[in-house]
Amino acid sequence: MLNDDAHDDEAAVFHRKFKPVHHEIRALQDKVHLKDGWLIFKSHVYSLEELLRSPHHHKINALTRKIGDDAEHWYKVGEISEVGRGAYYSERANVRDRLHEVEHDIRTRRPTWWEGSREAIAAFLERVSDNMPDLMRTLLERARLLVSLPKPMRKLLHLSHLKKKNL
Repeated sequence: MLNDDAHDDEAAVFHRKFKPVHHEIRALQDKVHLKDGWLIFKSHVYSLEELLRSPHHHKINALTRKIGDDAEHWYKVGEISEVGRGAYYSERANVRDRLHEVEHDIRTRRPTWWEGSREAIAAFLERVSDNMPDLMRTLLERARLLVSLPKPMRKLLHLSHLKKKNL
């Protein structure tokens, strides 16, 4: 460790090694409140599930595991002191705290007006379809499906419908 970074103190070495981890956390945090749409028809670009299963989490896990393995090895072979070990644990705690903050932001993110309205519309369609004959139920189920589809899929379905209409 210190062979490559002999001019740096141990805290600076760990600070530099954790930079990519902090970059991934920032990238994930930037996605939490990202929205797409127009006026009141805005939706979050990433669902809660997408954020919680984000590739950023996997990358953060891989990076921190590697840094931790290296720190443990360096400590065992005497390449870092107790001060260096303390710097590692300090950086690790900082990452843990930031990840908890991001996860809290993800879990407590409020839906946009449109997302909340879509859920209400879907619930209403469900109640109405339970009271309808089979033919009307099928039409309402298709409408519910369209409301629940992500925006890119709705656009594709709309374009394919227009193409068929023009033929």
